[in-house]
Amino acid sequence: IRYETSNVNYDEITLGPCQWNRVDDAEIGTEFVFSDHPISASSLKSLLTCKRQFYYKYIAKIKEHQQPVDLFVERDIGNYLHKVLEQVYKNTNYPTTKQMIAQSINSHLEEQLGNELMEQYVHGYWKYKIDKFAENEAQRFENGYRVYSTEQDLKVKIMGLTLVGRIDRIDVFHDKYEII
Repeated sequence: IRYETSNVNYDEITLGPCQWNRVDDAEIGTEFVFSDHPISASSLKSLLTCKRQFYYKYIAKIKEHQQPVDLFVERDIGNYLHKVLEQVYKNTNYPTTKQMIAQSINSHLEEQLGNELMEQYVHGYWKYKIDKFAENEAQRFENGYRVYSTEQDLKVKIMGLTLVGRIDRIDVFHDKYEII
C-alpha cells in the first residue's frame, strides 16, 4: 500500500486565510491604578491567576466569547437556585420549619424551571439536596438564627482601594451578624 500526501491546505480552502490578532506583551504594558477602580472578588481572582486575562477583561474590556448552548448548563442551575433562595428569604415572613422551607424552595424552583426534560431532571435531582438543606436551615432557625438581609451590595474603602461585592445573605444570631 502506498500513501501520498497532498500539499493542499484544506483549512484555508474551507475557512479562508487565517489572520491571528496576536497581542505582544509589550503592547499590553499599560498602567492601571487600582485605587481608581473598584475591585471585586472575581476581578481580584482574575488578576492573581492570570494577568493577561485580567487585562483583556477589566482593562481592554473585551468580553469572553460565548458558545451557543442548546443544553441546560451547570451555571444556570446555580443561578436558578440562587434566585429561588432569594425569593424564599426576601420577606420577613419566611418559612422556618423543614417541611415549609422545602415546600417553598420546590415551589419557587418549579416557577423558575421550564418543562424541558433536562430541567425536570435537574429539579428531581435537587429535591434530594433541598431536603437536606431545609433540614439544616430549620435547625439554624430553631437555634435562634434569623435572616437579616439578602442580596446586599457591599462597597468599602480600605487603604485607598475600593472593594465591591454582593453578599447573598446575612443572618443575625444574638446581635451578631453572620455573612453567608
